[in-house]
Amino acid sequence: MFFGTTLHYHYRLPLCLGYRSRHSDQTHTSKKKKFLKIIMTKLFEWLSALAILATIWISLLTNKVENSFSKEHPKLLLYTPLISLASFGLYAVFAVLYQTLNFNNCEEAAEELLKDINEAKTSLAFEGYKFPERP
Repeated sequence: MFFGTTLHYHYRLPLCLGYRSRHSDQTHTSKKKKFLKIIMTKLFEWLSALAILATIWISLLTNKVENSFSKEHPKLLLYTPLISLASFGLYAVFAVLYQTLNFNNCEEAAEELLKDINEAKTSLAFEGYKFPERP
């Protein structure tokens, strides 16, 4: 600010970093400060969490933060990212298996689909299409 005047900066943040502006296309006529409202996408949330965890891990690994655990278990601390990645992979596999095993059948949707298929077959047969015979 220079002598009571307010400078307004309009930033165009890259979409590849996960930034989206909620009001990027709208124009405002008010002379109040304009703030860019940023919505974090899931990618940016995951990258932020990963960066925070990596920072904590590196600080513990290089003894920037001294504690008894990092001195007593240096190998466990070294393999923590691999253990975390394997745990996340196992969780993902079991979550997919659980959802697959508990998948509900949709009888009404199946009946509706068969009805649509039969209607399409009769319509095509009416227009002259000949279906191949099945053995």
